[in-house]
Amino acid sequence: MDAASQRITDGIRRRLSDEVGDEPYRRYFESQAQLEAKPGRLEVTAANSFVADLLTRRFADALRRAAGAETSTSPDDISLRIRVDESATDASGSGAPASGGRPGDDTGRSIDAAPSRPGGPDRQGDADAPDRRGPSARGGRRGPIAGKRDHRLDQFVVGASNRLAHGAAVEFSRSRGHTSLSPLFIHSSWGLGKTHLLRGIVGEVSAQQPGARVRYTTGEVFTNEFIAAVRSGSLDGFRRSLRSLDLLCLDDVHFLSNKSKTQEELLHTFDAIASDGAKLVFASDGHPREIAELSDALVSRLMAGMVVRIDPPDETLRLTLVRALAERRGLLLEASAVAI
Repeated sequence: MDAASQRITDGIRRRLSDEVGDEPYRRYFESQAQLEAKPGRLEVTAANSFVADLLTRRFADALRRAAGAETSTSPDDISLRIRVDESATDASGSGAPASGGRPGDDTGRSIDAAPSRPGGPDRQGDADAPDRRGPSARGGRRGPIAGKRDHRLDQFVVGASNRLAHGAAVEFSRSRGHTSLSPLFIHSSWGLGKTHLLRGIVGEVSAQQPGARVRYTTGEVFTNEFIAAVRSGSLDGFRRSLRSLDLLCLDDVHFLSNKSKTQEELLHTFDAIASDGAKLVFASDGHPREIAELSDALVSRLMAGMVVRIDPPDETLRLTLVRALAERRGLLLEASAVAI
């Protein structure tokens, strides 16, 4: 990159940081993406396909505006190209090219990013159906989820609406140690696959890291166990059982609405787990800001990582789901029966 291009690129970075905020900029652009301004266009090199998809969905317009403002060009006239090159960013989080990485070459996957529009989501059957069994039946602290072999990430039916959430779950489950995706917060209406993804993460981490201490639980179970521990005088044991985990997946966070003491306990648990380098995943019916009577401190923690939404499925995904569920259950469906 020549000196003039470098000055323009640095200016775009400053404008982008001002627009999206320091934390999102640090998380997505300093450590996982590289920018290079060229005449009439902006090239973004992402560390992996998940990050490329996220940048396209969330930041394409902001990137165009920053580039347009820096070059006195209409954002609509800025050509934005987002490409993938796993060697293009280093592990230090600087966003600088690693050895061998060239932001302007044509290796890796690239897309010409258009302003993103929400796609239709994919429904995962009854994956989010309430589960009233006790914590031991729901998977305990170690190993895969008992009785939930169908909740694997590779069995999740992916479509336009849930691709980002599924990609985040896969990236999260493959990461070892700290990841910028943690805490991962997945939200959607009932029945769109949040629980499937959480259980899938637990199963993947357990399979890849046999010694890892993992647990899937729900807001209801967490609340009931906390109350029982307070009443029985075993609060220290309750806390140790959670704070020694390597991965905590907490479903149905909205159940904590208006439960100030339980929220406070979860906040302390969150801080203790995160400070030890463990990872956290949450799911809820709504965005953290939309959960009634949730403390500001807890909302801030839940939004400190990646927040992703699953939308209702479009027709194509609904048909795909019907066929996939029929195949899993050994049902033979005629074409005329597969209709929405």
